[in-house]
Amino acid sequence: MFVSHRASPPFSGDDSTCRKRLPVLTFIFYILTIKYDVLSMITAAQLRAARALAGLDQRALAEASGLSVPTIQRMEASEGVIRGNVDSLMKLIAALDAAGVELINEGAISDKGGRGVRLKAR
Repeated sequence: MFVSHRASPPFSGDDSTCRKRLPVLTFIFYILTIKYDVLSMITAAQLRAARALAGLDQRALAEASGLSVPTIQRMEASEGVIRGNVDSLMKLIAALDAAGVELINEGAISDKGGRGVRLKAR
């Protein structure tokens, strides 16, 4: 007797099984996409500019984001895109968003292109 050791594809089975799995797979893809976007989202220069634009010092940003002051200092001292824990980056970006700062990513629609920050329209 021949036994296959291959895993079944994600959409094998009847139609109802496929319909049950599709929302879960879509959600997982969405979360992975968000995490990738966050990891490539903000540079140290953008962070310093965003903090200045919002009128926050490092301590105030640390409190608003739930991060420590040394973490904010480390992020601002890095070169290029900030590397760090995804949760920390998401907290940081959420705090800047709540302060009214919008991050402009590379390739976003703007007059001259490039990365930057701006205040949100109220």
